[in-house]
Amino acid sequence: LQGMLISRFLSVCGISQTAASDYGMADMYVLVDGQVRFMQKGIRKGQSCDVRVDLREEDQFLTLVAVTSPDKQVPEGYNQEHGDWCLFGEPVLVLE
Repeated sequence: LQGMLISRFLSVCGISQTAASDYGMADMYVLVDGQVRFMQKGIRKGQSCDVRVDLREEDQFLTLVAVTSPDKQVPEGYNQEHGDWCLFGEPVLVLE
């Protein structure tokens, strides 16, 4: 596809509704060349949101990140990552 440019990244992000527990809580990011271009904090089991990141011709690296939310509370005996079944679904790179 010579002459075409990638103009944006589209996706949906969230925590799977089939996660093993109700304790999942994560923050989701999209970085472009190491800089945050999308951020959604405090996503819980069964929740999702749309991702749209516009891209420029000089952009080189797209990074998808999911981390346990620092606000997450879990019962005694559970680790902080318990139930964080994060996903980026239906990813699309739009060409123009």
